[in-house]
Parts: sequence; structure tokens; C-alpha cells
Amino acid sequence: MTCFDEASRVTTLRLWLQLWDTRMGQILRQSAGEIIGVVRDRIGHLEDQFFSTVFIGSGLLFLAMTFVSAALAGGIVATYALESSKFIDSGMYTLVRTVMYRITNVYAIKMAGVFMISLGTIWVRTGLMPRWLAFLTYALALGLLLSITSSLWVTLIFPAWVCAVSGYILVSNLRKPSGEPMGRPAP
Repeated sequence: MTCFDEASRVTTLRLWLQLWDTRMGQILRQSAGEIIGVVRDRIGHLEDQFFSTVFIGSGLLFLAMTFVSAALAGGIVATYALESSKFIDSGMYTLVRTVMYRITNVYAIKMAGVFMISLGTIWVRTGLMPRWLAFLTYALALGLLLSITSSLWVTLIFPAWVCAVSGYILVSNLRKPSGEPMGRPAP
């Protein structure tokens, strides 16, 4: 079977359509990576060791899970390129695809919820962000932690939250005079 064969093209298209949500994993990795740095810079000397450890640990675990999922997707594509008919028929594709989906849409999303709760707690304790934003963070995090479906809409909660928090931080930094520190003044 050549790569220009009709059956091969249909199978390749089907494979890519089923793997399209790995792009979502890339969006999630970028979201978590950016927010960790921005928030750590904003917290500064007000950092609580326990919640900062949970914040960084859950963020790094989230990133690790999305990288594993992306590596599995790359493995599927590379294996398919070598042995397309054998790979699809072996059941290995179904296994790897299911594992990749579970890692991204179940476990990584739960870690995003833990990440958000720890960050919301840091914000409430330090007063770095408005209380309404911290409580919105709690509500969205509970939605991630308690969700029992694997809906794309649930997966989009985390990047939307990152976008909202990043926008708030950007606007608040633009409104401050250039010499004023980011967090609350030192005691």
C-alpha cells in the first residue's frame, strides 16, 4: 500500500482527526507554564511554603502529564508511519489513544484543579488578588475536580481561567506607577 492509496489516505485522515485534541495538550502546557512564572513573580516575599509547594508541585505534575500525553501522541504517529496497517489492526492504537486521553482529560485536569485551589488559597491569605477572583478560582477548580465527564468544555476551563488571570494581572500592572512593587508592601 502506497501513501497515495485511497485507503491509506482515509486511514491517515481518521488517525489525525482522532488525535486532533493533542493540540489541546499543547495549549494546556503553555497555560500552566506561563502562569507559574507570572504568579511566582507576583507573590514574592509573601510566599507561604506549604501552599507554594502544592502550587509548584501540582503545576509541574500537570505539565509532566501533558508532556507524557504528547509523547504518546508522537509515538502513535511515528509507529503509524512505519507500520500503518499492522498498528491499527493490533489494538495498540486503541490502547495508546485511550491512555493518552485519560492522562490529559482526567488526571491532568484534576491536577489543574489542585493547582487552582492552592493558588486561590495563596491569594486569599496574601491579598494579592481580589477576593472575587480567588473565589471564582475556587468555584472553577471545584468544577474541574468534581467533573465526571470528559467534555472538551471542561478541559477549556483551565486555559480560560489562565487567560482571565493573565489579563487581570496585565491590566493591574499597566495601571501601577513604574516604581511601585507588584505585591503588597513588606511588613
